[in-house]
Amino acid sequence: MEGRNVSYRACVPAEFVLFPKAEEVLSEFAGLHLGNCGPGIDCATSDVEIDPSAASHLVSDLLKFEGILNARLFPLGEVHRAHGYLVIDEYGRTYLLNDELSPFASTFDEALELLLLGKRPD
Repeated sequence: MEGRNVSYRACVPAEFVLFPKAEEVLSEFAGLHLGNCGPGIDCATSDVEIDPSAASHLVSDLLKFEGILNARLFPLGEVHRAHGYLVIDEYGRTYLLNDELSPFASTFDEALELLLLGKRPD
Protein backbone atom coordinates (compact mmCIF):
# COMPACT_ATOMS: atom_id res chain seq x y z
CA MET A 1 0.00 0.00 0.00
CA GLU A 2 3.03 2.22 -0.34
CA GLY A 3 2.01 5.75 -1.14
CA ARG A 4 -1.53 5.29 0.19
CA ASN A 5 -2.47 8.09 2.55
CA VAL A 6 -5.87 7.88 4.21
CA SER A 7 -7.58 9.75 6.97
CA TYR A 8 -7.53 7.50 10.01
CA ARG A 9 -8.37 9.85 12.88
CA ALA A 10 -11.93 8.58 13.18
CA CYS A 11 -10.78 5.06 14.03
CA VAL A 12 -8.35 6.11 16.79
CA PRO A 13 -9.88 5.66 20.25
CA ALA A 14 -9.34 8.71 22.46
CA GLU A 15 -7.88 6.50 25.21
CA PHE A 16 -4.74 5.73 23.17
CA VAL A 17 -1.81 8.04 22.49
CA LEU A 18 -0.91 8.04 18.82
CA PHE A 19 2.85 8.12 18.16
CA PRO A 20 4.79 8.35 14.85
CA LYS A 21 5.29 4.60 14.20
CA ALA A 22 1.57 3.94 14.67
CA GLU A 23 0.71 6.96 12.50
CA GLU A 24 2.88 5.59 9.67
CA VAL A 25 1.00 2.29 9.64
CA LEU A 26 -2.43 3.89 9.92
CA SER A 27 -1.81 6.41 7.13
CA GLU A 28 -1.17 3.52 4.70
CA PHE A 29 -3.31 0.67 6.05
CA ALA A 30 -6.22 2.06 8.12
CA GLY A 31 -9.53 0.54 7.15
CA LEU A 32 -8.06 -2.38 5.24
CA HIS A 33 -8.92 -6.03 5.81
CA LEU A 34 -6.15 -8.16 4.32
CA GLY A 35 -5.62 -11.88 3.93
CA ASN A 36 -7.47 -15.03 4.91
CA CYS A 37 -7.09 -17.76 7.47
CA GLY A 38 -5.83 -21.00 6.01
CA PRO A 39 -2.75 -23.15 5.41
CA GLY A 40 0.53 -21.28 5.21
CA ILE A 41 4.24 -21.92 4.79
CA ASP A 42 5.07 -22.84 8.41
CA CYS A 43 1.74 -22.35 10.18
CA ALA A 44 -1.74 -21.02 9.50
CA THR A 45 -2.10 -17.75 7.67
CA SER A 46 -4.09 -14.96 9.26
CA ASP A 47 -6.32 -12.16 8.18
CA VAL A 48 -5.42 -8.67 9.43
CA GLU A 49 -7.92 -5.86 9.93
CA ILE A 50 -6.35 -2.47 10.59
CA ASP A 51 -8.88 -0.77 12.85
CA PRO A 52 -7.68 0.43 16.27
CA SER A 53 -11.25 1.03 17.45
CA ALA A 54 -11.71 -2.76 17.66
CA ALA A 55 -9.31 -2.77 20.61
CA SER A 56 -10.74 0.12 22.63
CA HIS A 57 -11.57 -2.30 25.47
CA LEU A 58 -7.84 -3.15 25.88
CA VAL A 59 -6.75 0.14 27.43
CA SER A 60 -5.93 -1.26 30.89
CA ASP A 61 -4.16 -4.31 29.46
CA LEU A 62 -1.96 -2.21 27.21
CA LEU A 63 -1.14 0.21 30.04
CA LYS A 64 0.00 -2.75 32.14
CA PHE A 65 2.24 -4.03 29.33
CA GLU A 66 3.62 -0.53 28.71
CA GLY A 67 4.91 -0.53 32.27
CA ILE A 68 6.58 -3.91 31.78
CA LEU A 69 8.15 -3.01 28.41
CA ASN A 70 8.90 0.60 29.27
CA ALA A 71 7.52 1.58 25.86
CA ARG A 72 4.25 3.07 24.63
CA LEU A 73 1.89 0.67 22.83
CA PHE A 74 -0.84 1.19 20.27
CA PRO A 75 -3.37 -1.37 18.98
CA LEU A 76 -3.42 -1.53 15.19
CA GLY A 77 -6.33 -3.94 14.85
CA GLU A 78 -7.45 -7.54 14.88
CA VAL A 79 -5.85 -10.70 13.53
CA HIS A 80 -7.02 -14.25 12.90
CA ARG A 81 -10.76 -13.60 12.68
CA ALA A 82 -10.66 -11.32 15.74
CA HIS A 83 -9.04 -13.95 17.97
CA GLY A 84 -6.09 -11.65 18.65
CA TYR A 85 -4.75 -8.15 18.22
CA LEU A 86 -1.75 -6.68 16.46
CA VAL A 87 0.01 -4.09 18.61
CA ILE A 88 2.92 -1.77 17.77
CA ASP A 89 5.30 -0.02 20.15
CA GLU A 90 6.86 3.41 19.76
CA TYR A 91 10.01 1.84 18.26
CA GLY A 92 8.08 -0.01 15.54
CA ARG A 93 8.26 -3.49 17.08
CA THR A 94 5.07 -5.51 16.78
CA TYR A 95 3.35 -7.86 19.19
CA LEU A 96 0.43 -10.25 19.15
CA LEU A 97 -2.01 -9.94 22.02
CA ASN A 98 -4.28 -12.81 22.98
CA ASP A 99 -4.22 -13.57 26.68
CA GLU A 100 -0.62 -12.33 26.85
CA LEU A 101 1.43 -9.87 24.83
CA SER A 102 4.00 -11.77 22.74
CA PRO A 103 6.83 -10.20 20.72
CA PHE A 104 6.20 -10.97 17.06
CA ALA A 105 8.30 -8.97 14.57
CA SER A 106 10.77 -6.10 14.53
CA THR A 107 8.66 -4.07 12.06
CA PHE A 108 5.06 -3.83 10.90
CA ASP A 109 6.05 -4.86 7.35
CA GLU A 110 7.69 -8.02 8.68
CA ALA A 111 4.66 -8.78 10.88
CA LEU A 112 2.32 -8.39 7.93
CA GLU A 113 4.41 -10.75 5.80
CA LEU A 114 4.56 -13.38 8.56
CA LEU A 115 0.81 -13.24 9.19
CA LEU A 116 -0.31 -13.24 5.57
CA LEU A 117 2.07 -16.01 4.44
CA GLY A 118 1.83 -18.14 7.57
CA LYS A 119 5.52 -17.97 8.42
CA ARG A 120 6.91 -18.43 11.93
CA PRO A 121 8.86 -15.53 13.40
CA ASP A 122 12.59 -16.12 13.98
